[in-house]
Amino acid sequence: PSRGMSDQSASTAASPGATTDEQKAPLTAESAAAWTEHTTPEGKVYYHNKVTDLSAWEKPDVLKTPEEVALANCVWKEYDQAGKKYYYNTATHQSSWEVPAELKDLKEKLEQAQTRKKDQAEEEKAKAVYVPSDLSAPKKPELQVKSKEDAIRAFRQLLEDMNVASQTWEQAMKVIARDDRYGVLKTLGERKQVFTEFVAQKKKQEKEDARLRRLSVKEEFTKLLEETAAAKQIDERSTWRTTFPLIAKDPRFLAVESDHDRQDLWEDFMFDMEKRQKEEQRRRRQDTLALFKQRLAEDKAINPRTQWRKVKEDYLQLPEFKDIDRGDALVAWEEHIKDLTNKEEEERRIKKEEAKKQARLHRDAFRSLLREKQKDGTITVRTRWKDFKKLIKDDERYKALTTEGGYSWSNPADLFEDFMCDMDEQFSKDKKKVKAALKEHSFTVTLETKYEQFEPVISGTDYFAAIPKQHLRIIFEMLIEKLRHEQRATDRKRKKAADRFLRLLEKKRKYFTPQSNFSDVRVTNR
Repeated sequence: PSRGMSDQSASTAASPGATTDEQKAPLTAESAAAWTEHTTPEGKVYYHNKVTDLSAWEKPDVLKTPEEVALANCVWKEYDQAGKKYYYNTATHQSSWEVPAELKDLKEKLEQAQTRKKDQAEEEKAKAVYVPSDLSAPKKPELQVKSKEDAIRAFRQLLEDMNVASQTWEQAMKVIARDDRYGVLKTLGERKQVFTEFVAQKKKQEKEDARLRRLSVKEEFTKLLEETAAAKQIDERSTWRTTFPLIAKDPRFLAVESDHDRQDLWEDFMFDMEKRQKEEQRRRRQDTLALFKQRLAEDKAINPRTQWRKVKEDYLQLPEFKDIDRGDALVAWEEHIKDLTNKEEEERRIKKEEAKKQARLHRDAFRSLLREKQKDGTITVRTRWKDFKKLIKDDERYKALTTEGGYSWSNPADLFEDFMCDMDEQFSKDKKKVKAALKEHSFTVTLETKYEQFEPVISGTDYFAAIPKQHLRIIFEMLIEKLRHEQRATDRKRKKAADRFLRLLEKKRKYFTPQSNFSDVRVTNR
């Protein structure tokens, strides 16, 4: 800036709190009083020295706050390159796109100092233009502030007493700045924060109060419509045109602000009334159907083979079922018959399972009987069912099988045959063991062999312990029987040969005399 620069909007840069001695001190070019702050027509600030008559764009160090001086002496400088800021360290010659922590901290401190200065200026301005509140207000008691919470409550009470909820902070300060409670919070920032929260809470409360008033008006209007409906003046077929004359003079009608709102509330009421009536009809329909189902369940004469025609004649003519839906009744009937059918099938299944269980127990008992009879020798491999049946006809285990309903899997003859098959299989194994034992001792059974001779031969082998004595005796008897059978076969062959020889002699009789010998006869026969 040049010496001839305009002094429009000039304002002194000296501190307003300077003492009289400082103002009377000799004026030098380096003193703060020598500098004044000015603004160009374009709004740009510059500084003018009255002693040297020179101007500068940059703020002189003597006018800078300690924060500004610290920022000016920082080794990090800010530059602009194509609209993007970067930072240069004049000591280390390093560059950075990110704001260095040191520079960032100094800027924050400078902003805080400027904010405090601005707040103080606003506060002083508010006190200077103080607007008294209601002078008739009673004198407030002496403040008792012991904590931060007490201070906040006192300041909020001040805002409440002064009724500043609808004002801006600047407007509110003009009213509250000279009250003793204004100073209970030490910083302007705290006062602003409490004021902002107070205003927000007040607006929220006012909004809630308005909502409750609207709700109360709506409830009263709805109650008016309910009373009109209870008096049978309106029903679900009524229209707004017919309802309007009936309620237009009631204070609860007039309390609703607009006719549009009244009609909306009426439509909501009619919708709810129709909904309630439908719900009531549905409930009655369900109750009637439930009663119908109950009657069906209690009627013991109904079974899965009962016809719908008969039930329809018996039940649907009753007064309590005159309004029942026929389709619902038919569906209920079909479900009931299905339940009865399922129940009957389940009972049959349970009965059959119980019969199977009993049959299994009876079979086990009969098999136990067979084992007992095998052990005491009543049953052998030669026993036949028709003979054995006569022996056990009075045994309860046999009777239980013959009287249990004729299940095929419980036939005593079949169980006996199965048991005998097992015995035959075991007997065949025992015969092989006996033959092996006889071969091992080179013992030959003949018709003259006694059992007392036979048994010691077998008992002296490893096979004896596994062969039941009953089987051993039967095997011996079978061996003897086999030998006898073979002997009889041999005797029959011999007799046939003798008979053929006698017939031959009779035929050749002319060739020999009573005095002939057998050798001569043989030669002659050739």
